[in-house]
Parts: sequence; C-alpha cells; structure tokens
Amino acid sequence: MGGVASGVPNGWRYEGPAELLRQPRALALNSAQSKTPVGDDTWVQATVAAVADAARQGYTVIVSEDPMPWGLALHCALEAGASVLLIAPGRSREALATEYGCPAGRIGALRPVTRPVSTKQGWRLRDSAAWELADVVIPVSLRPASRWMPLLVGAASAGKWLDQRFAVPYVPGCWDSAPVAMPEPPAGGARSWLTHWTRRCHGAWPGETARDFFAAVLASGDAYPRSAPATLRRILAEQLLRPSAFRSAGGHAVVSFTAADPCTIHRSFRWCARKVAPMWEPYGIAISRAVAWERGIRPVTYGHDPAVPAWLRHGGGPFTGEAEWRALGPLDLSMLPQGSWCAVVPTRGATAAVTAQFAVPAVPWAEFACGTIQGAVAGAGPVSAADRETIEAALAP
Repeated sequence: MGGVASGVPNGWRYEGPAELLRQPRALALNSAQSKTPVGDDTWVQATVAAVADAARQGYTVIVSEDPMPWGLALHCALEAGASVLLIAPGRSREALATEYGCPAGRIGALRPVTRPVSTKQGWRLRDSAAWELADVVIPVSLRPASRWMPLLVGAASAGKWLDQRFAVPYVPGCWDSAPVAMPEPPAGGARSWLTHWTRRCHGAWPGETARDFFAAVLASGDAYPRSAPATLRRILAEQLLRPSAFRSAGGHAVVSFTAADPCTIHRSFRWCARKVAPMWEPYGIAISRAVAWERGIRPVTYGHDPAVPAWLRHGGGPFTGEAEWRALGPLDLSMLPQGSWCAVVPTRGATAAVTAQFAVPAVPWAEFACGTIQGAVAGAGPVSAADRETIEAALAP
C-alpha cells in the first residue's frame, strides 16, 4: 500500500487537528449523479459501503460538501465514526460540526489561499487536491469518460492504492419531466390570491440539517424524500412557510409569492433542463391578498431603486411577469384567519387526503388556476371592493 502523503498541497491552507494530516487517507470517487438520489440507488448503496469500510480500517476520509455525491460521502464518513479532511468548505468547522452532528475535532478543513474565479474552477482545484492527498482511492460509480479515469490508470505509479471492490456501473440520471397540464383561466383568474408555489428540493429543506437530509435519503427506498408533495406536507405539518435568502438583495430571508395567474406564467411550470426541475410544481399555499397585505406581505419593486427596502427589490429582467410579493422572515400560517388560506394540490383526490391529514382546506390545481375556488375555502373569496381600494391606494405612486 502506498505511503502516507504528508503536508498540505500548494495553494491551500489547513485548519484543524494536526494529527489528521498524519493519518492515512481514503478517497471515494463518484461522477455527478442525480440531484434527487434515493436509498435504492446502486451508487448510493455502494458509496455507503465504501466509506464505512474505509472508516473501519481507520482511514481519514477525503470529502467535500458539493455536489451531492461528495456530500453523501461526508455524511457517511461522520456517521461511521471516521474523521474527515474536508476540502473547500463553505462554512466554519464549528458550523459543519453542528450541521452534521459530530465533534469539530473530527473535521479538518482545507481552504484555497486564492479564491477560485468560478465554481467549476473551484471543483477542478478541489479534485486535484483530493487526488494529491489520497493514499487509497476507491472508485464507486464513474462515467466511462470521467476525468478521473486517466488518473486511475496511473494510480500505482503515483503511489496510490486502488481499491475496486465497491465499483458499480455508472447509470445516467433520469428525471420526471412530464409536463403540467395548463387549463385556460377566465379573465381575472386567481388574482385575488397570492400563491407560494413549491417544488422538489435538491438538498436539505430550509431549516433542515444536512445530517437529517442524508438520513432521509438513505431511508427513502425508491421515492425521493424531498419531492414537491413531501415539501408541501412539511409546510402543512409545521403550519409554517420558512424563508430563504437565496438570490435576495441584501441577504434578507424572505418568503416569496406570486400574484400572477398560473396560466400567465406557464413557463415557470415547464421542465428546466438547466435546473433539472421545473421552477415550480402544482403544489402550493394560496393566501387571500387582503389578508396578506394586513400581515405585511408586499409587492416587490423591479429595478434598483435605492429608496425601496432591499428585501423588496428585484432586478427584474424576465421575472417581472411573476408579479412577486414577499414576506420578510417566516410566515406562521396558524396565525392567519380561518378560511384565508388553503393548500393547492394537483388533483381532486389529493384534496381529500390533505384535508383529512392536516385539517386544512385544499383545492385542485385546475380549479385554482381557473379561479373557481370561492366555494372551496369558506370566507376566502375575491378581494372585496373596500379591500381593493385600500390596497390600490397603498400601492399608488
């Protein structure tokens, strides 16, 4: 078996216990995999087995946080009791210890001395450092044309021990990209409502730890545990819309809504190959616009007007048609008046299940999109003339 590499790669600085740099190190390798992994995936099971075996042999496991296969290896290593050498983490060692439920003393961190100019350059630098540091390399699920392949061929001459016991064939990801049927709405549609549409989550939910996310993946069988319906069930169980600071000006955590009819923004419900998901899926929370206004939810201003609070600014571009509104911070649905909000689900059959499980009114997607939901939610019809005047007066220049 090759000798233990020593020192820190050029261009990197080390934080953590010095002994982690003196221990033998193992690297489990995967190509990019599905963004919606499940416990039954062959590559997932093989990665769990490979990392657990390395932990039993006393190796420090070389890991990173992203993409998904790296994060899974990080989770599996810490759950197996191994120490990890984490390359290019986005957080402090203490924050990572909290996120993964382990002592910070089991985490060593390598950070680049010079910040990469792009995410992809950062990945290449990470891969190079990981290879340099590894004593044992464990290929798991690699594409035939993977950039790792030439390195694996020369592993012995580079002083690496190649452990191929856990190698499995690479299977290209497949995704549910079925189009959403878009009914034609009458004039006015559902515009008396603001809607928070949701979708599958590629990773942990807002407020969820990475440890809990990966534990759910490993226990999931053949169904992705952070799908759009699962996300809606979480919202209903907590009676809470959690905020996110993703792409929010000033880093403010907000909950986003749209005032647009689903059919006028139908492109947002189409499959997006770049995101490997639709922007939204037909699962959501609809709130009476009048009640939303009373609770401090406000429309965004498209542009860069410095007089507008940062949390209500949006650059605009192709997104102006979304007619976005925002709540600052979390929104507690249990504090809203009865009948002022409801769940939106794809089918009429799903409405009964939602109401039975969560005691929450629910309406089918098609009826909501067509604006025929007044009878489905008691007391939550269109905005009254008085409320409309109040809102229009507040929005007037």
